[in-house]
Amino acid sequence: MTKRVQNWLSLKFGKKLVAKELWPPWLPDLSPCDFLLWGYLRAKVYSHMPKNLEDLKANIRREIRLISKNTLTANFLEIQKRLKKVIEFHGGHVEDK
Repeated sequence: MTKRVQNWLSLKFGKKLVAKELWPPWLPDLSPCDFLLWGYLRAKVYSHMPKNLEDLKANIRREIRLISKNTLTANFLEIQKRLKKVIEFHGGHVEDK
């Protein structure tokens, strides 16, 4: 499955795709899900106070469907700023500086 996804991404994005060998092994500052999306979703999901696992799952599904295109766009545009910061800090975590 992984190879199939990599092939699709390569066809879709061509030279814009960063090879997995060049991506840092663990850098949450560069992951939109780590630096914005999870916190955003957590706040939305728990604002409805799920009472059990099924409520939690329903909240997650609902809130994912409700994420606006503008929110996603802003989230991914933030990557460019963070890339510059990570380079500036020689690979260190942005929040640590």
